Amino acid sequence: MLRSHAYQNIEEFVRNCGSQAPKRYSYLDIKKMTNSFKGKLDQGGYGSVYEGKIGDGRLVAIKLINTSKGKW
Repeated sequence: MLRSHAYQNIEEFVRNCGSQAPKRYSYLDIKKMTNSFKGKLDQGGYGSVYEGKIGDGRLVAIKLINTSKGKW
């Protein structure tokens, strides 16, 4: 499967972050963190922001990005 140039740039950025790389979560993990997206905080042009809680109890804001209709 061919990957887009934008996807390759993102992957390269994450690899270059080393120990400071952002944590990635599966959709199922995010659904659990947000209690099935019940605590909506805001809505913007690119998606909705939900309140969530990660495993150690810290509160986080999770943005669920809408599918892009444009071309990368």
